[in-house]
Amino acid sequence: MRVEIQNGVDGPVYIGWASPGTLTSAADWRIAFLEYSGGELVRLTWADGNTNFDNVYDDRAILTYS
Repeated sequence: MRVEIQNGVDGPVYIGWASPGTLTSAADWRIAFLEYSGGELVRLTWADGNTNFDNVYDDRAILTYS
Protein backbone atom coordinates (compact mmCIF):
# COMPACT_ATOMS: atom_id res chain seq x y z
CA MET A 1 0.00 0.00 0.00
CA ARG A 2 1.17 3.54 -0.77
CA VAL A 3 -0.17 6.75 0.72
CA GLU A 4 0.61 10.18 -0.72
CA ILE A 5 -0.48 13.33 1.14
CA GLN A 6 -0.48 16.55 -0.86
CA ASN A 7 -0.44 20.10 0.58
CA GLY A 8 -0.48 19.37 4.31
CA VAL A 9 -3.34 18.43 6.61
CA ASP A 10 -6.26 19.41 4.35
CA GLY A 11 -4.61 18.46 1.09
CA PRO A 12 -5.84 15.58 -1.00
CA VAL A 13 -4.69 12.08 -0.10
CA TYR A 14 -4.05 9.28 -2.58
CA ILE A 15 -4.08 5.69 -1.34
CA GLY A 16 -2.99 2.86 -3.60
CA TRP A 17 -3.22 -0.89 -3.08
CA ALA A 18 -1.34 -3.55 -5.04
CA SER A 19 0.44 -6.83 -4.44
CA PRO A 20 3.75 -6.48 -2.58
CA GLY A 21 6.59 -5.63 -4.95
CA THR A 22 4.32 -4.17 -7.66
CA LEU A 23 6.05 -1.33 -9.48
CA THR A 24 4.27 2.04 -9.29
CA SER A 25 4.51 2.11 -13.09
CA ALA A 26 2.51 -1.13 -13.48
CA ALA A 27 -1.21 -1.05 -14.28
CA ASP A 28 -2.04 -3.20 -11.24
CA TRP A 29 -3.17 -0.62 -8.66
CA ARG A 30 -6.47 0.22 -6.95
CA ILE A 31 -6.34 3.94 -6.15
CA ALA A 32 -8.57 6.03 -3.89
CA PHE A 33 -8.62 9.83 -3.69
CA LEU A 34 -9.62 11.35 -0.34
CA GLU A 35 -10.49 15.02 0.09
CA TYR A 36 -10.41 16.74 3.47
CA SER A 37 -11.71 20.05 4.77
CA GLY A 38 -11.07 21.30 8.29
CA GLY A 39 -9.28 18.04 9.04
CA GLU A 40 -12.41 15.98 8.21
CA LEU A 41 -12.91 13.61 5.31
CA VAL A 42 -15.48 15.12 2.91
CA ARG A 43 -15.19 12.80 -0.09
CA LEU A 44 -13.69 9.46 -1.12
CA THR A 45 -13.62 8.58 -4.81
CA TRP A 46 -11.97 5.85 -6.90
CA ALA A 47 -9.78 6.02 -9.99
CA ASP A 48 -11.94 5.27 -13.05
CA GLY A 49 -14.95 5.21 -10.69
CA ASN A 50 -14.25 1.62 -9.61
CA THR A 51 -12.12 -0.50 -7.30
CA ASN A 52 -10.42 -2.55 -10.00
CA PHE A 53 -6.68 -3.20 -9.80
CA ASP A 54 -6.00 -1.71 -13.24
CA ASN A 55 -4.42 1.72 -12.70
CA VAL A 56 -0.86 3.03 -12.75
CA TYR A 57 0.03 4.58 -9.38
CA ASP A 58 2.48 6.99 -11.02
CA ASP A 59 -0.50 8.47 -12.92
CA ARG A 60 -2.62 9.06 -9.80
CA ALA A 61 -2.73 12.86 -10.16
CA ILE A 62 -4.04 12.75 -13.73
CA LEU A 63 -6.59 9.93 -13.40
CA THR A 64 -10.34 10.57 -13.34
CA TYR A 65 -12.01 9.92 -9.96
CA SER A 66 -15.66 9.37 -9.17
